[in-house]
Amino acid sequence: MIGGRYVIDGQIGRGGMGRILRVRHIVLDKAFALKLPRARYATDATERQRFYREARMASSLDHDNICSIVDFGDDPVFGLFMVMELLEGQNLRQRLRREGRFSTTRTLEIGRQLLDGMAAAHAHDVIHRDLKPGNVFLVEDYRGREVVKILDFGISKLL
Repeated sequence: MIGGRYVIDGQIGRGGMGRILRVRHIVLDKAFALKLPRARYATDATERQRFYREARMASSLDHDNICSIVDFGDDPVFGLFMVMELLEGQNLRQRLRREGRFSTTRTLEIGRQLLDGMAAAHAHDVIHRDLKPGNVFLVEDYRGREVVKILDFGISKLL
């Protein structure tokens, strides 16, 4: 149990900064993604401040093309954590590797959604500073349409 309310269902991914777990909120019975930074980042005062800043900044951004942050905290066993909407799909880097070149129409639609999300962030004076295919996630909505979700505001800057 993390944060007194999230049960771990499994691991989604792992990276240089930490890992992402699939969790279930015990009261809501709803699945989320939970980010746990590596211990060396979670214990460093500067990194802790950066993590909380990312959580606060990203949670203030409410847009269809930005991954929603719904909770964050500090668990006595696991340390810092951030809870996000659970996304089913692949990042843009993985999708390009799997499918190769996209059609012009699809490329323009992905670009339009990406720009919409970034415009919303910029309207809140947030600059992402790490926009790359690995931080752009492609999911399918309930109508079967492809939706862009911008991830990882870890090194973003508030103007």
